[in-house]
Amino acid sequence: MPDRKTSWIVAVLLLTLGLFFVLVLYGAYRLMRPGKTEITQKSVLEVDLGGAIAELPSSSPLARLLDKDAVSLVDMDRAFRSAAKDPQITSVFLSVHPLGMPWAQVEELRDFLKEFKKSGKKVITHLQLDMAEEKEMYLASLSDEIYLNPDAGLLINGLAAEVEFYKRTMDKLKVEPQFLQFKEFKSAESYTREKMTPEFRSMLESILSDVQERFVQTVAQERHIEVRRLQELMKIGMAPASMALKERLVTALGYEDEIQTKFLPEKNKEYKSVSLGKYLKAVRDRSGKKAKQK
Repeated sequence: MPDRKTSWIVAVLLLTLGLFFVLVLYGAYRLMRPGKTEITQKSVLEVDLGGAIAELPSSSPLARLLDKDAVSLVDMDRAFRSAAKDPQITSVFLSVHPLGMPWAQVEELRDFLKEFKKSGKKVITHLQLDMAEEKEMYLASLSDEIYLNPDAGLLINGLAAEVEFYKRTMDKLKVEPQFLQFKEFKSAESYTREKMTPEFRSMLESILSDVQERFVQTVAQERHIEVRRLQELMKIGMAPASMALKERLVTALGYEDEIQTKFLPEKNKEYKSVSLGKYLKAVRDRSGKKAKQK
């Protein structure tokens, strides 16, 4: 009997201890859980762009927990569409860092921002890098105003591509790649050769020429400069900040705190802003539950 009684006491103590820990964890969760986000004042939507961006939101709960600020292209589309109709968002401030995304994504981001501008709200861009290259300049070109740090510059000297070849590696590993080849332009060049064939080179040059031509035509049109002059600047290759300003590739030179004053309609007003991540949460809070259909 004493042993049974002792077992019951131990069981009750363990249960009580377990409930206590559950309550502590729940209380900590309640304290740490972010509350409902609301944008109650007219604010500038701040967007930091740099590196690579995922096409879709992560489906992994762990990944979302470890990187709560991760934003995908789908998220950006939603944010810009909402901001265009949101009376509390006055404009978009892009802080552009070195872009690690492909040209297709840069083009898609430009489309999102062009749709946003149809609302009549401005897009102002700050090129926050030592040397802005073609991708950064192409994205920024649609902006109403482009700012560059006074000690920075533009490195626009044409597009290039690098191709790696693994045939010698395969030979050393005694691996024989086997592929089906359909004509001259359909082959696994990197694994079967040590250098480009004339057909492979012409294909690559054709792609680069198309992208570069689009860059030249678009930037020249957006920045209101002649195509020929932009091509001449690309032959020079590098334009320091003063030259970029003189050639109208950027609107003005300045640092972030100086640029923020441009958003103030009146003097003695405080700069109000909201980050992209915080704004996305506010958009989700407004929309309520997730749609059943996906």
